[in-house]
Amino acid sequence: MLMVVFGAGASYDSSSSFRPGSGRDSPYRPPLANDLFDAKEQFRQFAQKYPRVLQVIQYLREIPEDKSIEEVLETLQAEAGDYDNRKRQMAAIRYYLYELLWECTTQWDRCTQGDSNYRTLLDQIERHRGDDRVALVTFNYDRLLEHALVADFGFKIDKIAAYMTSHPGYKLFKLHGSIDWARAIANPPQLNFNRHNIIEGFPDLLLSSTFTVCGNNIDSAKGLPLFPALAIPVQTKKSFECPDEHIQTLNSMIAETTKILFIGWRAQETHFLDLLRQNLPSLRSVMVVDKNESNARKVLGQIQNDLRDKVYGADTVPAYGGFSDFVRKREGEAFLKAKP
Repeated sequence: MLMVVFGAGASYDSSSSFRPGSGRDSPYRPPLANDLFDAKEQFRQFAQKYPRVLQVIQYLREIPEDKSIEEVLETLQAEAGDYDNRKRQMAAIRYYLYELLWECTTQWDRCTQGDSNYRTLLDQIERHRGDDRVALVTFNYDRLLEHALVADFGFKIDKIAAYMTSHPGYKLFKLHGSIDWARAIANPPQLNFNRHNIIEGFPDLLLSSTFTVCGNNIDSAKGLPLFPALAIPVQTKKSFECPDEHIQTLNSMIAETTKILFIGWRAQETHFLDLLRQNLPSLRSVMVVDKNESNARKVLGQIQNDLRDKVYGADTVPAYGGFSDFVRKREGEAFLKAKP
């Protein structure tokens, strides 16, 4: 069985007409992780809406070369244990990420007008899939992959269960949550539950374990206030921001997986790597797509080090270019064609 794992680099390079370095760009290009808090005007407008974000924005904008945004956010999150104001700041960051990435997705769709590497990749997979199932695992909050599935495979993602049931061949797992997911607040503040009051009261709030697809209505449903179901991107997460039933299905599919294609993923999510170590059989082939061959080799080396016996003896292939070149040049043809 095939598994495809997408990271931020996949959405960043998700349109061949606007591929990085092509001379065509948009200020709303889906950002890489280290650029989530960029100081450009299109991003600053969202930070300015949340004063608690501005209290920590300087930590998040100029990341030292030897660190990642995940490491910086992990430090901040660890400090929230005994510091309520940090908890408020982390809540505000979730609202910021929701607003920013909703706008980026909307504007990027308008800019690219349906030119999507996700759609081309799925067409290439479908050509060789036969009756096999495919696990699509994404760490991105955006809905670009969903848009491809809805447009070309009849997905109707109007409820959480639909991610598992919309198509017999494809299951979609959003391990860090989604810009159109939310969880209800079980003990809402007594005052008007606007975002400001929710952020200020966050240290005492309880979130439901039930996820809902809320579209762009992130604030309330059926009289209850909602909170964005987005994971803070830290390096050593101990849980995922998605339903338990999705994880159960994912574990069963990992156990059947014989080849994995990684696209724009840096192999930094230790909790997911733990799942792979615990459930994978021995893989037959692994392919990595990053912005160039050198980066792909580095990620591949990290995967080989982390998964060790799971990839021992497997065919391991670094792609020559980014996501756009990969689909345009059909570089994954042999990989996808090979029987699991």
